[in-house]
Amino acid sequence: LLETPLPLVLIIGAYFALAPARALSPARALAFAWVSALVIGNAFYWHHGLFMGPRMLADVGTLWVLLAVLAVAGLLQHIPADRVLAGKYSVRAAVLGGALAALVVGLAFLTPRRLLSYAPRGEQARLLRAPATAEPTLVFVHGGWSARVAMRLAAHGMRLDSVETALRQNGTCSAHKFSLAYARGASSPVALDFAARPNALPRSVLLAPGDRNRISEGEQIDGACVREMKSDSAGIVDVTPYVWQGDLPGLAAAHALFARDMGPAENARLMALFPERRPLMLVEAAGAMSLRPYEAAMRARWGER
Repeated sequence: LLETPLPLVLIIGAYFALAPARALSPARALAFAWVSALVIGNAFYWHHGLFMGPRMLADVGTLWVLLAVLAVAGLLQHIPADRVLAGKYSVRAAVLGGALAALVVGLAFLTPRRLLSYAPRGEQARLLRAPATAEPTLVFVHGGWSARVAMRLAAHGMRLDSVETALRQNGTCSAHKFSLAYARGASSPVALDFAARPNALPRSVLLAPGDRNRISEGEQIDGACVREMKSDSAGIVDVTPYVWQGDLPGLAAAHALFARDMGPAENARLMALFPERRPLMLVEAAGAMSLRPYEAAMRARWGER
């Protein structure tokens, strides 16, 4: 918390463990109970999701900071002013100096370093820079198969925690077939397992760098799924970094409007909505991003239509 080398949570814990109960005001006890209840409650949260780790604790981040200030002040109050180390060093001054030094190091060094670590550099920065177009274009970006399935489910109303569970508990081919039926509002030819669990998951396979999908034991991989898998074999590119760099739907058509490549049929429906835009595809080649004619790029990705 706050990137300080001295953990604020440790200071808070030390204060409430060492301070006499009579010295704790009702307000401080309430604040501690409040943040503790959230931590304990989240330990029993059923949804693991695709990304493990602390979740939904930011709502009380301000309260943790307040508790840290109260804890440092409380510890100083309970240290006798005449207590010294090595016969001459004030314990109270040492504790205050350590807390202030940790805060200064965090604000001046560790926090900026953490923020700068999120910035793309070198080749990565070049790849994330969208090529410019001087005319209205519709640029398709080919991401991973599981991402296509997830976005189809989410776009048609499925909650994101259910989307994560569907992709985590089931083979990607089964989830793909389910998503197609879900988008049409029809009954699915396959039933997905939504019973969240942390283990006994379908086997994970790598189709391309950064493109992990799942195959369940005994799952039937038909021709449509094989085609989806083959389309990823040339590599994938995440559309997310490019969306904000181009036009947005509903605004004036001036440059590129970036969209996720969902396959020939679904792409055709999107192109019909933007007839004034020339379709292109964004591809990565030789360490650089470039725009290719749509038809040729789609044949290379998806084969003859």
